[in-house]
Amino acid sequence: MSGSRALFASDVPLHHQIYELLRGEVLDGLYVGRDDFPGEIDLSRRFGVSLATARAVLQRLAGEGLIARGKGRRPRAIFVPHQDAITPLTANIDLFTFRLIGTAEIIAPWTACRTFGLPAGTVMWRCARLRLVDRHPHSVAFSYQPVEIGRRHRADEIEDKPMPRMLADIGLAVVRVECLVEVRRPPVEVGPALDVLVWDKLLETTLTSFTEGERAVDFSRVYFHPAFQHSLASVAIGTELIGR
Repeated sequence: MSGSRALFASDVPLHHQIYELLRGEVLDGLYVGRDDFPGEIDLSRRFGVSLATARAVLQRLAGEGLIARGKGRRPRAIFVPHQDAITPLTANIDLFTFRLIGTAEIIAPWTACRTFGLPAGTVMWRCARLRLVDRHPHSVAFSYQPVEIGRRHRADEIEDKPMPRMLADIGLAVVRVECLVEVRRPPVEVGPALDVLVWDKLLETTLTSFTEGERAVDFSRVYFHPAFQHSLASVAIGTELIGR
């Protein structure tokens, strides 16, 4: 394709950039039920690259189990999004199991302090937990709450109960959650839990939970394992809840 190279970064291998583009399309489910996944010639024409480069892209996608290839046959996308991962969030609240990383009373991020109308540098209760889906590490959630709220949670519930239910148990039913999605490098505690490096960039969701009367009761940051970053399983919109 004439001029298509101008769309690519000059300091990143071309085959890697095309791979990332196609991988994103597959993970978005854009080829579910279709039989027109591009082959070597299609990719060569679409991106103005050699057949060798196109072949390297397809081999990598096939190696990850995202597409199937066969001699003389057009590649076929075989990845199908996990239906449990995209159902309404009120159904996903039981999707996770938890592994406690730790609780502490520490200085909270200034954005958490602002959420609760507290000055920067305020000490708050923090709960850090690894969330698992089918026993596989999915994400790490850091929940910040004013100490007068956090101290009311029972130790046995912290081990195995979603945060919205923990809050409901102490009379603070969540009716609305605000969500902000960013890409950031993770805190140190996330590395061992998700087997990632501190230099890696992960999808991060910041979730603020409110009760009736618009009272903020929880500020959470969730860092997703790279294998689950295409999933919306843990994002809460409007009045839907999140298993944190």
